Amino acid sequence: MDGRREHADVVYFPIAEATTLHPRNDSASIVELNGNELFIVWIEMHESELAGHDEAPSSIASMRSIDGGMTWSDYRIEVIPLLGDISVYNPSLVLLSDGTLLFFYLKYHRLVWNQPLESSGSGSSGSPQDDKWAAFEAAKEQFRKEEEAEKERQYNDFIDKKD
Repeated sequence: MDGRREHADVVYFPIAEATTLHPRNDSASIVELNGNELFIVWIEMHESELAGHDEAPSSIASMRSIDGGMTWSDYRIEVIPLLGDISVYNPSLVLLSDGTLLFFYLKYHRLVWNQPLESSGSGSSGSPQDDKWAAFEAAKEQFRKEEEAEKERQYNDFIDKKD
């Protein structure tokens, strides 16, 4: 593949080719659900005068694979920009150990480069967006705890085998 270093034990395959209708596909996130079943989300940039640039309108698409990524099906659009949104972007998937699949994405109303993000206050305003953020933060903390517990389990297994 052009511009990509090849590795003998890695198989590269396109998820979504660039087309006139979708000049850029970007920022994919993928999880393994069961066995060889994979679920992927990515940004699908839409045809516009901005082509595939960051400021172009976009949506978040998804597909599934039941054969470890060799073939893909069930294409659908998961998120579209709402009135006043410029774009949706940076989709992220996290699969928790209990099987809960978390899906997070960002959207913006205007793009400003090199400007720090600002926070308004230190607590929740009670808005639905704050509730979603609080739920995401709680899930992220749960994921961190599960990851730490798994590391400790692996360490203890290693010590037991060593003795």
